[in-house]
Amino acid sequence: MMSLYHQDFNEKESDARNYVGKNRWRGMPQSAKNAVIDMVFNLGAGKLERSFHDFTKAIRAGNYAEAAAQSHIIKIGHERNSYNKSQLLAAAYHS
Repeated sequence: MMSLYHQDFNEKESDARNYVGKNRWRGMPQSAKNAVIDMVFNLGAGKLERSFHDFTKAIRAGNYAEAAAQSHIIKIGHERNSYNKSQLLAAAYHS
């Protein structure tokens, strides 16, 4: 039996994959996927797309440095924002 956490994670991962686009998702570095999943977990894919236009444009274009610059979420705090930014910058470095 799948735990509630794993079920929720799998749902958010699927939402993140659909948000980015399945073809783009396959080619994304894992660190970028980690950041997008975290952002979808905190905001939901719909709000992320509606409210983070520059982030959405950058992540879908594979511009991870710009996505990092546009990834700040006010309500989640410094540590979580720093984590997402560092994951995206790592993806930019390795792309």
